[in-house]
Amino acid sequence: MVSCTGSPRRSHGQPSPTGTVITADGDWDDLDAAIEAACAKTEHALVRRVAFQLQPAEVIDIPTRRRAYDLVTVGGEPTHVTFVARQTGDPTPIEITAKVGRFGDAAREDTLLKVISARLTDLKGKDFAPMR
Repeated sequence: MVSCTGSPRRSHGQPSPTGTVITADGDWDDLDAAIEAACAKTEHALVRRVAFQLQPAEVIDIPTRRRAYDLVTVGGEPTHVTFVARQTGDPTPIEITAKVGRFGDAAREDTLLKVISARLTDLKGKDFAPMR
């Protein structure tokens, strides 16, 4: 007997044990909107948002903002996305790290990061922007 149900899509990309990192310019208050857009376009669901207070940088005296999101893929795999900004103004360079699955998946992480970065770019310096 043949089943018509499909299995969850999984990439055969290279493992990335520490995740994939990019830097994007954007406004800190647009992170939630960027994650929402990424969830819709990459078949993820938001599990929780973790907010951190301003913390001193490890080496130099520049305040560092941090935020993290836990997501889950349509196939039930955990995804963790972190944002770090070493400046308090907007727009600012924001380092974004994504790890999809227990062992990482460079291809899916790259796709997720590109969607997040594109949304941050669309919203930079604006109150709203249409979804692409």
